[in-house]
Amino acid sequence: KHRHGYSLSPAIDYSKRRIGGVLDVTLHADFTRNLTTNVDTAARYYNWLGDYYVTASQGEQSYQHAQQRNDTWNLTAGLVWRPAHWHEVSLNHVYSAFRRTSRNYIGATATLTDYTIPKRSAKHITGLAWKVMPSARWNATVFAKHYAQSVRGAVSTSTDGVGNYEDRSHTVRTWGTGAALTWFPLDGLQAKASYERACRLPTYDELFGDEDLEAGRTDLRPEHSHNVNLDLAYTRRFGHHSLRAEGTLLYRDTKDFI
Repeated sequence: KHRHGYSLSPAIDYSKRRIGGVLDVTLHADFTRNLTTNVDTAARYYNWLGDYYVTASQGEQSYQHAQQRNDTWNLTAGLVWRPAHWHEVSLNHVYSAFRRTSRNYIGATATLTDYTIPKRSAKHITGLAWKVMPSARWNATVFAKHYAQSVRGAVSTSTDGVGNYEDRSHTVRTWGTGAALTWFPLDGLQAKASYERACRLPTYDELFGDEDLEAGRTDLRPEHSHNVNLDLAYTRRFGHHSLRAEGTLLYRDTKDFI
């Protein structure tokens, strides 16, 4: 059994600062094509030393000579508006799309996938934030995010999650919110606190697997969590030396954990 492939990944970046003295614009786009071939046709079983014995059937893990082409598009756009020196508003949008096409050259269906069903996903994440900086002693940020993901692919109707695949699609939409605060009550002493009702959308491997050893679940729901971060740090300089002490508290409450 062996695996080989290639990857192609062009990208472009653009930025423009201080448009009219108050606006920053950034843009990033990239495309990645990854071609992977899995070959598992020998009637042999190998150990880590390369020794083998002959088996009665072909395929060490699953009999296949399969190829997958993964295409991924990513686009990130951001705007930062500074109407005054003490506050700013930022708007960001992240778009990513994924498409996988597969084929098995030996005509057999592998146990962990269905090559006849297309596999596609598109994500949109939009964030809006307002940051205030009234003094050098403290600043605060509040933000909101909108998440959307559409998925189409193979869903197993078997109780063990493998085989009997059906072509299904679904779309999920959800919101996240949060706030963060940084405060310097004394010279050298910094306090930070943040809270976020966060969302994590399933990754492509979690949705579609790797067509070999990992079985995906196209119908996975996003994770939702309440995240609280508290941090207190103190820094003191003594001539050419410095001392830093820091304590952090993290709290996570996650639902639909993948």
